[in-house]
Amino acid sequence: MHQFMFVPWYLTPYLFLLDHESVISLSNDLGTCYYNSGKYELAISTFEDGLRIILLAENDRSLEVAEALYKVASCHDSLCNYAEGKFSTTAPILFQFL
Repeated sequence: MHQFMFVPWYLTPYLFLLDHESVISLSNDLGTCYYNSGKYELAISTFEDGLRIILLAENDRSLEVAEALYKVASCHDSLCNYAEGKFSTTAPILFQFL
């Protein structure tokens, strides 16, 4: 049985070429580029896309989850959204997989 794979909109044209690992890596790299260019809202969205994919994987990826959460929190910190840094936008993503 095939499990549904969430694919961010920016990778849709390349869907037939990508596996979970590639999509996670590309989301991570793109999010980092957004972060480094000061586009923190886009970075948050992109890191959260990668987090959804990580959580859909069947094996233990706790380090990758922790890294994604750290990156989202760093974006909120850069935006001075200290209340958001508590993952109020990311928490629903996590809770749907618990």
